Amino acid sequence: IDRASGRRSTMNIDLAVIRIGVEPNTEFLRDKLELDSRGFVSVDKNWRTSKPHIYAVGDVTSRDAPTIAGAVGSGATAAKVISSCLSAKRCL
Repeated sequence: IDRASGRRSTMNIDLAVIRIGVEPNTEFLRDKLELDSRGFVSVDKNWRTSKPHIYAVGDVTSRDAPTIAGAVGSGATAAKVISSCLSAKRCL
């Protein structure tokens, strides 16, 4: 809900992981993606997970510095990587 206008909007998404507290909420991913010993999703420098076409960003990947700024930065990087691979039609 936009607080200024009161308008509602929606987004079509496949999955949202919500983190409250200091431990990642990733137990449901244990048999699906590679996690580290504390449960954080393992990613490469472009935020790709151990499974093709699946990216993870934000606190769920950041065991040392879980911040909003870090989440925004990792999300922007992943979006750029995904956009580039889609436009080049060479997504791995």
